[in-house]
This record gives sequence, structure tokens and C-alpha cells, in this order.
Amino acid sequence: MVERRPPKPEVEGSSPSSPADKMNKIINYFKSINIEMKKVSWLNKKQLLNSTVIVLVFALIISVFLFILDFGLSEIVKVIFNITLN
Repeated sequence: MVERRPPKPEVEGSSPSSPADKMNKIINYFKSINIEMKKVSWLNKKQLLNSTVIVLVFALIISVFLFILDFGLSEIVKVIFNITLN
């Protein structure tokens, strides 16, 4: 008969983590977030406003382009179907 052993001999069984271990992991997680956030280079107010204006202008340009494209293609489809229906 074969003797059954756990995969790791030093581990006899699964023992669930204690609530204190879980709390320490959560605390360490938020501490590491705080450390990483201090490394971030944040934009100043002028840079943020300039970036926002650029994004809004490009969004407006793209929306006008897509409107014109959609309108033009729908008119072409209307012309094609009116010709074939007559």
C-alpha cells in the first residue's frame, strides 16, 4: 500500500490565515499604495488645463468628422435605395 503524503512534507494540513494576518496584509497593501503615490509626478494646474483643452478640441473635431461621415453615407444609401425602388 502507498503512503499518502502532502505535497510539502513540512505542511501537515491547510491552516486558514488568522484575521490578524489578513488585516496586516490589508494594511501593508495600503502602505505600499501610499508609497507608490508619492512617486507619481503630478501635473500642475496649467498643464492640467492645457491637456483638458486639447482633449476636448480633438473630441469635438472627431465628433464633427464622424457626424459628416455618417450623414454622407446615410444620404448615399438613401439615393441607392431610391434608385433601385423606382
